[in-house]
Amino acid sequence: MVDTPLSLLPDLPAPISTDILFGTDDPAGAPSSVKIEIGNLVTAFGLTYDAVNSRIQLADAGTFALPAIALDTDPDTGAYWPAANTWAVSVAGALHTSFAAASLSVLPDADLTATLGKAKIGNLTEDNAYFAHFDLLASGTYALVALGSGSTFLNASTGQTIQQRINNVAIGTVSATGIHNPADSQGFYTGASDDLRMYHDGTNSLVDNATGALVLRTAGNYVALSIAGTGDILAASTSGVKNSFDSQGFYTGVGDDLRMYHDGTDSIIANTTGLMRVTSTNSGLTIPIHPADPANIEDGAIWYDSATDKLMVRANGVSVAVH
Repeated sequence: MVDTPLSLLPDLPAPISTDILFGTDDPAGAPSSVKIEIGNLVTAFGLTYDAVNSRIQLADAGTFALPAIALDTDPDTGAYWPAANTWAVSVAGALHTSFAAASLSVLPDADLTATLGKAKIGNLTEDNAYFAHFDLLASGTYALVALGSGSTFLNASTGQTIQQRINNVAIGTVSATGIHNPADSQGFYTGASDDLRMYHDGTNSLVDNATGALVLRTAGNYVALSIAGTGDILAASTSGVKNSFDSQGFYTGVGDDLRMYHDGTDSIIANTTGLMRVTSTNSGLTIPIHPADPANIEDGAIWYDSATDKLMVRANGVSVAVH
């Protein structure tokens, strides 16, 4: 059979040529039924049926020794169908890419980097999987890395944040300064029933414990309470509870009726409502302390008598002046 050239692209300038050859005159000597050659003086490619390997291939039109595409069931290099409803590409005998009904696999279990639009997917170092933005990977900035050991990392560029979102609304942000929650009455919850809650309600900051005792524990020297950066208003240590400021101390009662403090010169126990009673539960003894010149005096009471300028003690109905 004689080869019959047929021009398919007559408008293309030289040296490009297109021929359809019918026959068995394969340059490599392999039998073929149809061969299409498209090329120029430098490079020529042909589409042919390789009867030896039972495949159609696109390759060098001169030798067909290195096929660019080979349609086969299992080629060393080329596209093929390894199973029903599956299409694959192999390179040098290794699976490169496979397409199935519900999956896409590109060089599985290999250390490489693939680009999909603006996404870079692959490995930064051996045996890990990462996801990064195309423009940022050159600086070593990735978004997600899963190590072969099982550890997983989320990452952001310097000065940027990692956000948690629900319905595209930020509910938490991680930055270089810490963990932030932008909404009021949302914060840190822990425990089986959210037993401990730390949040801001729009007006105040709250630490709310719903189950058991709330225990503050430190490995340092003391636990301190401070207001507006003025210093330790209250400090608890192994030696006791301390207030470091004069005229501040322990106040109790609806109107701060009992006060214990130091005014810078003297230590003061001040009672502003009712009697002050000193009671010993072990002895059952109670000593009422009356105001000056009381109208009614209890047994065992102590008071100041301004007429005599003396401290008076009443015992069994008898008043005793203390000089």
